[in-house]
Amino acid sequence: MGMATIKRRQNGTAFDLVMVAPALLLFGLFIVWPAIEALHTSLYDEPNRGGGFIGLANYRDMIADPVFWIAMKNNVLFILCNLVFQVGIGTIFAALIDQGIRRGSTVIRTIIFAPLVIAPVAIGVIWSMLLEPNFGLVRQGINAAGLPYPSQGLLGNPDLAFPSIVAVGAWNYIGFMMTIMLAAMQGIPRDLYEAARIDGSSAFQTFWHITLPGVRGALILCSLIVIVGSFKTFELVYVLTRGGPGNSTQVLGTYIVEAAFQLFRPNYAAGMSVVVLIVAILFGSLQVMTSRRAA
Repeated sequence: MGMATIKRRQNGTAFDLVMVAPALLLFGLFIVWPAIEALHTSLYDEPNRGGGFIGLANYRDMIADPVFWIAMKNNVLFILCNLVFQVGIGTIFAALIDQGIRRGSTVIRTIIFAPLVIAPVAIGVIWSMLLEPNFGLVRQGINAAGLPYPSQGLLGNPDLAFPSIVAVGAWNYIGFMMTIMLAAMQGIPRDLYEAARIDGSSAFQTFWHITLPGVRGALILCSLIVIVGSFKTFELVYVLTRGGPGNSTQVLGTYIVEAAFQLFRPNYAAGMSVVVLIVAILFGSLQVMTSRRAA
């Protein structure tokens, strides 16, 4: 290898570093440094109690905190529900558009995908008005159908608040899952479907034996996206219920805010943030590895 080639490669490497330097700087400033600072803060006592070094005491408090485990349980429930409704229904919609619906498929895709372009906070505000217990459109529609409506509303009922948020989240993200799955399905060779039709396979058999195996990578990717997103969920829950009523919709994101600004325990909240970060990194790493394998 000549010196000229080595010099060109060194120049190329230097140029690459210069190009990525701004992104690395921003990543370090807004991601790495806050994470290190949160970990450091979590090892100290609250400022109003002296702020001394206490090691892992905040994490021991977490283990003994029943509200923390309620929030953790609700995060896991969000993951399970979103896997069923967002990934499951999104996959079904994608299969219907790919194999069944021909006329108007573009319009249907646009309508289903449209909620995704709205900010989660705006989604929460819109649905808080629709679900308003006295004059909301949802109440008016249920009353018009002659069905009973809970006096405290859907979001004020401890048994109905969680399913209501799950439904709103599904409405928001089904289109995203559908788009990913549809792109994967359109990469499956049409010859396989034609052969299945000639063999007399039913629509369900075709879906089960051809479509699902063909989109396995995309299905895993969508599942990991939902798991990470559900574990970090905050805006929708905070705007709609702020974790209530009675912690029935409390998740780690809303409990972190409550601990920091209402219970005045910012260092304890920093410890919970570290837990969320660790889980997000683990599932995010799985997502990256899955994407690389699919590529």
